Amino acid sequence: KFTKWLKASAGYIFIYSHSLDEKKTKWDDPLIIDGIGTYYDYNKCLVAFQNAYHYYAHSNSDPHMAYALLDIGIAYWNLEEPTLAEENFNNALQMAISLQDGNLQNICYQNLIALYDNNGDVDRCGEIIEILNSQFDTAQLSSCTLGAMAGYYAKLNDYNRADSYL
Repeated sequence: KFTKWLKASAGYIFIYSHSLDEKKTKWDDPLIIDGIGTYYDYNKCLVAFQNAYHYYAHSNSDPHMAYALLDIGIAYWNLEEPTLAEENFNNALQMAISLQDGNLQNICYQNLIALYDNNGDVDRCGEIIEILNSQFDTAQLSSCTLGAMAGYYAKLNDYNRADSYL
């Protein structure tokens, strides 16, 4: 039978499609766990995403491991654990870079800039903005990220540049 799992995480929606039968393969298990994770509270999400990460690691699926790390970071962020969120975002980012996954890199950078902006870390925000400006077109960035970028330049009293992101 064919099943689709819908997972919403930090404003992104992922649909996992896979075939399930009576004898589930190990490959199906993390998709189910990952898909179920977001329907519960953030503590349960964290456990589900960590379990998914371990299944992916066992399956040697680096792309899925990287996305699971991103989800773990988002869960930690929602649990108000910014240090652990940042650690997982950076780990996902390093994997995305090694996998040459531009989409995941973009998502990781956007989560990092939102985290730094939320924590008032202007220096780190500026570092990420430089990377985003050099590697991505503004059309590829979320409105939240563009707002954080505008806020960064406004804090530096560079209102013309801030206005260019609005």
